[in-house]
Amino acid sequence: MQISAGCCIACGCLCLSGDVIQRDIARYGLPSSLDFSFYHEHPVAIWQQDLARIIQLSRWLQHTAGIRPLAASDQQRSWDIFHDEKFLLTKEGAELLHRLHLYWQDIDVERRWEPLMMAIHPSALLGVTKLLPNIYSNG
Repeated sequence: MQISAGCCIACGCLCLSGDVIQRDIARYGLPSSLDFSFYHEHPVAIWQQDLARIIQLSRWLQHTAGIRPLAASDQQRSWDIFHDEKFLLTKEGAELLHRLHLYWQDIDVERRWEPLMMAIHPSALLGVTKLLPNIYSNG
């Protein structure tokens, strides 16, 4: 019988990575609202690599539980959660959200144009300017 890298509780094998994950979930009080299924199906090294970021995300989620945080830019929310304004924009940040089955709306991220992008690509604002009142008109 070949044992996969993932958890094999169904066939009666001892799942050490599952034990490690469950111990860490209890130790750090990680919320049950996070989906840790990816980590149960992959090597424990991935869990250990992501754990510090998961704890940061968990603390932010617990802090904002029961209140609806204002939507923020991806950089602002990244700073709020990870104290790193670029983390959510990195491959590592995208992978972390994917592994936890989280989306931008789950952490109240609102994609916004950066001022430099608007200067470089003013045509992107054409649809937006139609919605804004003309402050220079007389009537």
